[in-house]
Amino acid sequence: MEQLEEKEIIPYDVIVVGAGAAGMMAAGTAARNGKRVLLIEKMEKSGRKVRITGKGRCNVTNARPAEEFASQVRTNAEFFAPAFAEFNNRAAIRFFERAGVKLEIERGERVFPKSGKAWDIATALLEYCFENGVKIIYNTRVTGIMTLGSKVFGVRYINKRGFERKEECPNVIVATGGLSYPATGSTGDGYAFASDLGHSVEPVRPSLTPLVSSHPQIKYLDGLLLRNVRATLWIDDQPVREEFGELGFSQRGIEGAVALRMSRDAVDALIDQRRVKLVVDLKPALTDEVLRERIAREIADMEPTEFFTELL
Repeated sequence: MEQLEEKEIIPYDVIVVGAGAAGMMAAGTAARNGKRVLLIEKMEKSGRKVRITGKGRCNVTNARPAEEFASQVRTNAEFFAPAFAEFNNRAAIRFFERAGVKLEIERGERVFPKSGKAWDIATALLEYCFENGVKIIYNTRVTGIMTLGSKVFGVRYINKRGFERKEECPNVIVATGGLSYPATGSTGDGYAFASDLGHSVEPVRPSLTPLVSSHPQIKYLDGLLLRNVRATLWIDDQPVREEFGELGFSQRGIEGAVALRMSRDAVDALIDQRRVKLVVDLKPALTDEVLRERIAREIADMEPTEFFTELL
């Protein structure tokens, strides 16, 4: 009788690269559906960016009607349509509440953990992976996706001891994030993987980023947080976008939800070498006359600083 050779058993059905929010959700869901999953993270812990997002509070999602989400996608909204149909904001809220994270809805229909701790979201995602049997390895950097012809068959990586290794697997999910925060591990690895595999990669540019002002007195506003203000973005002396909400100032620049929502338009214009200006209305509910009367009354016994005098 002819002796049959024993086939090498591939230990994993799916490898997920990157243990951020997307990577943990993908890994946990694949494992829940019966797949053997390996999650590889190059940092020392999972969810680094999740733990600091929203000033450490994590704005999980928004409670507005799910049908409105697609209209907020600036480009290729149709690409996200299947994702929104399969798992929308309501599903995200149910997921975390079932995981034991109590949520609350704040101004603007924004959804946060009731504890005020982004850590709770990261922990819930990590426990989701553990409960479904995902194996996670840290301090391990994937250096490339292995292919044979047009098929993926695994990844190459460098382990925490600095040795090059490879792991074969028929399915690889790249969830490495973008270039937004290198200190958390978002260093653009996914763009390199996509390019190596023959995909076209569009030039990247900042979005959801603080805005830097050339105003000579901006340094005096460090640490200031303004609520319920109206900001208008002007490009080449034309108003192009208006936002209402929270605006903050720090050494990084002008921050807060208002500035972040406007930042892509501002960045695009600056790259095109157009003139960009941000006009802030601190009291949008008051007329100019009422506002001037109130300011005059409140500073009658004060000595205005140089900056305050300039504002007036």
